[in-house]
Amino acid sequence: MLVLSLSYDNSLILCRYLIIIDDLWSTCRYLIIIDDLWSTSVWDIIRRAFPDGDCHSRIMTTTQFEDVASACCSYQSIYKFEMEPLKYDQSQRLFFRMVFGSGDKVAFPGCLREVSSEIIQKCGGLPLSMVNIASLLPTEESERNLQQWKDIRDSLPSTLRTNPTSEGMAKVINLIYNNLSPEVKTCLLYFALYPEGYTSNKDDLVKQWITEGFTGEGEEKEDTARGYFDELVSRGMIQAVDINYCGVLSCTLHHMVHDLIMKKSMEGNFVVGVDNFQSLPNKVRRLSVKFGGARSGRIPTGITLYEVRSLAFFGFYGCADFIEECKLLRILILHVWADQDEDPFDLSGITTLLPLRYVKIACNIPIKLPDKIQDLQYLETLEVDATVVAIPSAIRKLSRLASLKIAVRELLRQDICILQALPALSALSLHVWTTPVEMIVFDKGEFLVLKCFKFRCPVPWLKFEAGSMPDLESLNLCFNAHQADQHGIVPIGMEHLSGLKEITAHIWGSDTDVGSTFRSAVSNHPSNPRINLRLVDPIFHGAVTTSVGTIKVEDEKKQAADNKY
Repeated sequence: MLVLSLSYDNSLILCRYLIIIDDLWSTCRYLIIIDDLWSTSVWDIIRRAFPDGDCHSRIMTTTQFEDVASACCSYQSIYKFEMEPLKYDQSQRLFFRMVFGSGDKVAFPGCLREVSSEIIQKCGGLPLSMVNIASLLPTEESERNLQQWKDIRDSLPSTLRTNPTSEGMAKVINLIYNNLSPEVKTCLLYFALYPEGYTSNKDDLVKQWITEGFTGEGEEKEDTARGYFDELVSRGMIQAVDINYCGVLSCTLHHMVHDLIMKKSMEGNFVVGVDNFQSLPNKVRRLSVKFGGARSGRIPTGITLYEVRSLAFFGFYGCADFIEECKLLRILILHVWADQDEDPFDLSGITTLLPLRYVKIACNIPIKLPDKIQDLQYLETLEVDATVVAIPSAIRKLSRLASLKIAVRELLRQDICILQALPALSALSLHVWTTPVEMIVFDKGEFLVLKCFKFRCPVPWLKFEAGSMPDLESLNLCFNAHQADQHGIVPIGMEHLSGLKEITAHIWGSDTDVGSTFRSAVSNHPSNPRINLRLVDPIFHGAVTTSVGTIKVEDEKKQAADNKY
C-alpha cells in the first residue's frame, strides 16, 4: 500500500511518487481513498489524474458537502453513501470518554447528568462536535463548573444536527477559540502564516513561538511552548498527522479552523497574507506570501517592508527578491521552487538582515549559503531542506546557533571541523548524499554541548572517540542496509556516548534480520537507551512497510515475542 500526503510541504517529494504511480496504474488494480474533499473544483482537478482503464479499480472519497459527494459519483445516487449520526448511547459513551477518560456513566457526577444529556442531544450524533465540545468542559463536580456546563450548553446552536458543516460547526469552533487562553490563541493564530493543508512539525512551531516571544522568558519556555501545542491538540483545534510514543510530531488544520484563524488574523492584523491580487495594510509585522505556481508575483506597492518581523514565503524563487528590504526580520521561512536547470539559489543577501534568529528554507535546487554568514550573530536556528553547495567556514563564528539542519553532496573532514566549532550547537541534522571516502571520526572534545544528532547517509560509517559528544542524548541514523554491509551497520565507539537516552534507526532496503542485528549490537549500550527501529522500503522512497519497534533494553527479552518489524 502506498500512502501519499498532499500537504504543501511534500509537493517536491510528490513528484517522485507520481513517476511510480504512472507506471503502476496503467497495469495494476488500485483502491484510492481521498479524505475530506471540500469543493467540487478540487475534485475536478484531482479526477483528471486518474486514467481510463478496464482494471476495475475504485476511488473512494469522503466529504462533508452534498454537492461534492454528488460530483464525485457523477451525480448517480446509488454510489453515494450518507453516514448516519451516532445513536444516543454511542454518543453518550464517546462524550463520557472524552470528558472523563471513561465511557462508563457510573463514574459521571450526578449533578452533571441532566446538562450532559442536553449537550449530547444538541451535538446531534456528530463525533467532531462532541470531541471539540468535550475539550471545553471542566471535570470536577462544583456549582461553578455546573454553571460553566450550562453556559456552554446554552451557547451551542440548535442547528448542529441539521447544519453540521457550515454555520453550526463554525459556531462550535468559534466557541472553543474564545475559551482558549490569550497565549494559546496567539499560537493558534500563528498558523495563518502557512497555506491551507500545510503540515507543520511540532519542533518547528516550538522554535518559532519561542523566537516570537509567545512563551515569555525563562528556562521553561520550551516546555511552555510544547504545552501550548498539546493543548491545541487536546482541544481539537489542530489535527495530528504523525504520532509516536512521545505524542504528536506534526499537525495540520481542519479547513474550517483554518478559515476561522485566517479571518481572526486579518481582523487583528496579526498575520497579513498576500497573493497576486491582494492589497495590504501599510504596517505589517508578520507577512505570509503565497504565490504558488506564479512566476511574476509582486508585493503591492505602499507597504512598509522594513517593519516586518516574520516572513513566510511560498512560491517561485525569482519572486522573493523583496526579502532584503525586511531589515528588522527575525523569522524567515522560505518554501521556494525553481526550474531544475537553474543556478543555485544564492542567499548572500540575507546577511544584511542582522536581527535574524530563525531561518528555515526548503528548495528543489541547491542552496548557496552566504560566505559572510557570520554577520548573522543573532541566528539561533538554521534549517535547510535542500543540498548546500558548501558549508561556509564562517558559520563557525555564529556563537548563538543552537539548531542546524543541513545537507551536502559529500562530507569532508574540514566540514566536521567547522561544525564542531559552533559553541552553542545542541541539535544537528546532517544529510550526506554520497558514501564518504573515509570513516567520519568525531574526536575527543568535539560537539561538547550537542544533545541531538541525526545523521543520514548511505552508510553509518562513523566513529565516536572517547570524550566526543559527552552530552548527546538522542542519536538518529538513516542509512541503506545493502551499502552498509562492507562498513557495518553500527557506528564504532557508541559505548562512549555515555549520556545516550535514545537511539533511532531508519534502515532502507532491509529485512528483519538486519533490524535484529542492529538491535542486538546496540542493546548492550551502558546507558540502556530506548531503541526505535523503522525498516523502510526503498521502492516507494520512504513508504514504511514495517512497524516500528520501540522498547527499553531491559524489557527486550520479555517483549521480544511481541515485537515485529
